[in-house]
Amino acid sequence: MIRPYVNELMEDQYLFGPDMVVAPVLYEGCQTRQIYLPEGEWCDIHTGEIFQGENSYTVDTPVQKIPVYVRKERYNRNCC
Repeated sequence: MIRPYVNELMEDQYLFGPDMVVAPVLYEGCQTRQIYLPEGEWCDIHTGEIFQGENSYTVDTPVQKIPVYVRKERYNRNCC
C-alpha cells in the first residue's frame, strides 16, 4: 500500500507500506533534499546508515540514488 506521509513539511515523500519511506527527487539538478522519518530507527537502503525517527535530515541526492529508508528491524542488506 502506498500512502502519503502526513506531515505538512514533507508532503512529497510517502510511505510504501508501513516500513519504507520513499522521498523522490522532484527537481533536476537537486543535490540534497530534506526528509522526515517517522518514529523508530531507519536504514538508508543504499548505505546502511542508521537514522533516528521523528527527525528531519538533509540528505545527498545524486542522480543514481532515490532516498529510500527501511525500518531497521526490517532491513536486510543482502536483498538490497
